[in-house]
Amino acid sequence: MVNANRVLTILFDSFYFIGKIGFLNSVVIRLICKLGHWNVKLPFAAHKLFWGLCDSLTCINLRDTRLKAEPEVVQYFQVENGKSFVDIGANIGFYTRMMALRGVCVYAFEPSPKTYKVLQANVKDLWNVQAFNFALGDENIDAKTFYLHPENSPINGFILSPDNEHFERITVKVRMLDNFKLTNVGLIKIDTEGYEYPILKGAIETLRREKPRLIIEMHEPLWRNDNLIASLLHQLGYKDLQRKWLSSYDKYFIVAQ
Repeated sequence: MVNANRVLTILFDSFYFIGKIGFLNSVVIRLICKLGHWNVKLPFAAHKLFWGLCDSLTCINLRDTRLKAEPEVVQYFQVENGKSFVDIGANIGFYTRMMALRGVCVYAFEPSPKTYKVLQANVKDLWNVQAFNFALGDENIDAKTFYLHPENSPINGFILSPDNEHFERITVKVRMLDNFKLTNVGLIKIDTEGYEYPILKGAIETLRREKPRLIIEMHEPLWRNDNLIASLLHQLGYKDLQRKWLSSYDKYFIVAQ
């Protein structure tokens, strides 16, 4: 008897080579992720992660491995077979790559141009990842001010505070997640330094239709953001909201399902 899982593994690995043929890669990813598929680990993909790219001005160095820093939430990064993962605030792609190596279709969003280059390097050998170099929010804007850390740390974002007023200011494109009409979405992670609520507002139709599990990192002011997000999620039918404090940092995630 033919082992269906083995056949799919060979088939999916062949897309690594198809991915080298420009537009075919995008067509294949969209078709398979749209229809849903059995999630299969990718044996030909190297289990490695680029931590940074350097140029004459700056070096991205993010060796604060999230496997150690966020063990409280790693266990929730699970999806049903055929479901996809949306990584909002993907950074260099730790969770994107972790999920993609399990055979999950991933849509990754990262607005910082320099961080996006590292993200690209980390997913270039994965057929099942689509990465986008823009932000998500509750409106479609072609140029919104974004505060970029001089050393490109993961605390880049839209929210102005005393901590980032000296950051470089650039403009980035913003789109609503609902614009993408994604289907078969099983999990969404949002870590955007305080911009989580606008992102959820721009994803209301997707959340109503797909009911994915949500993993949302909370940022200051915690009480205000928590109230806004919890209220919206309850309206959308999310009844189980768990708050998972991180032992390494004075912050927490909301896990909603």
